[in-house]
Amino acid sequence: MHLPSTKLPLRRAAIAAVTGGALLATAASAHATIYIGGNGPNIQQAPLAGGKARTLASAHGGPDAIAATASSVYWSNNSGNGNVDTINRVSVSGSGYKGRFVKGANSVDALATTTSTLFIGLENSIGTSKLDGMSPKLNLIPNTGNIESIAIGGGYVYWTASEGTTIGRANLDGSSPNPSFMTVSDVNDIAVSPQGIYWSNDAGTAIGKANLDGTSPNPSFITGMAQVGEVAAHGNYLYWTDAGGQIGPCDGPSCIPSQPGPTAGSIDRATLAGTGMTKVVKGLNNPFTLAVVADPKRPKRR
Repeated sequence: MHLPSTKLPLRRAAIAAVTGGALLATAASAHATIYIGGNGPNIQQAPLAGGKARTLASAHGGPDAIAATASSVYWSNNSGNGNVDTINRVSVSGSGYKGRFVKGANSVDALATTTSTLFIGLENSIGTSKLDGMSPKLNLIPNTGNIESIAIGGGYVYWTASEGTTIGRANLDGSSPNPSFMTVSDVNDIAVSPQGIYWSNDAGTAIGKANLDGTSPNPSFITGMAQVGEVAAHGNYLYWTDAGGQIGPCDGPSCIPSQPGPTAGSIDRATLAGTGMTKVVKGLNNPFTLAVVADPKRPKRR
């Protein structure tokens, strides 16, 4: 996923979330976590209910795309230690870091997870591996163009390619690929919920929505953001990164300019119906990639 072309020309990112842009969202967990990547060398985390973000682990070169399960966080690092867009993994406690996690997976721009599989967006294909990094199949869906974002829902994998105006779709096993499943005016990042397909536009000013079959696209489903990047669906809500930090039309004295300060960014939220837009996490330095995932189940007290 690339940053909006008319905004800050920072690094690229990609969709990633086990219950956001990756899995078809179900009822929201009372205990869930938002994992965040942006300017800076660390992966951050914050509770779903909101609050201050804290550092989970070093990104070893800067996060480029994030995905998560209830036990692990995966990301591609922008650069550093000789690793360029390779995959890293750490536990949700921040321990057990492992770099170059999937053998042969380089130039990774998008990640997404199911309960058993890591989906990997590459320069001209979509690949997979097991969640432990084994059994990589890096050409599961070939000839896709440079993958920018991946979302998974309802038995399908959806994707966008760089500078594209289409959303592709295939079965989870890679069969029946349709690179032009949907045509939109411009698309940056995508998420899927039982209510539909959502995408941020390349300008970073709106989130669109369409039915799961690709019909009735509305490119201005949610508007008023300063610089929306990635989107993720979890439970009854849609979450997104906003590097500008502005909620509402940018036409008043409180408008954040297109060159925001180092803590002007936020994670914002609205219902899947597009109402109730609010900030969940504030004070972030240009966030552009996120994952939302339910926390591990806690044992019942006796």
